[in-house]
Amino acid sequence: MAALTAGLALVVPTIGLVVGLLAVSVLGALDKVKSDHARRLQTRGPRSSDTMVVALSMPVALIRSLGVNVGLGLLYLVVGVVLGIIIGLVTDTNTANNVGSYAVFFMVLGTMVGPNGRGARRQAMELVDKAGFRNVYVYWGVIVFTVLFALLVLSFGFTSAPVWTGWSPSQPFGG
Repeated sequence: MAALTAGLALVVPTIGLVVGLLAVSVLGALDKVKSDHARRLQTRGPRSSDTMVVALSMPVALIRSLGVNVGLGLLYLVVGVVLGIIIGLVTDTNTANNVGSYAVFFMVLGTMVGPNGRGARRQAMELVDKAGFRNVYVYWGVIVFTVLFALLVLSFGFTSAPVWTGWSPSQPFGG
């Protein structure tokens, strides 16, 4: 998941940024709500209001997770700008669009793989485990296909020019 959305952030940075931050924030909020619910169940046992408590705590957890991911994402973005400049100088593609694309790529990758993305990774793994493949060949086929598709998206992102939708770093005020 991280490689796919990071590759999308390389090819179409604005859409990749939104999809990546939403994915990691929703999965992180789901992890927070599930862990809080498990803690409540251990301390007082199940009650009839548990479903309502989980449903009402999800929006708050989502806003909290989105805020934390945006805050840490800004730090990753600054590091991504430095890395984008270095990559641009090495590959002789040092334009604002390419540097911005690498910065957004590193921001999305950092929020998913970094220390703050632990809950999102845990929930993504749990969702994969719940898929319940009965045939081992189908299971491995899905894994191989996903990895190869992620590598395709990443290689396409590294070799093509980014397509900025809506806003471009080379023309910040339009024009």
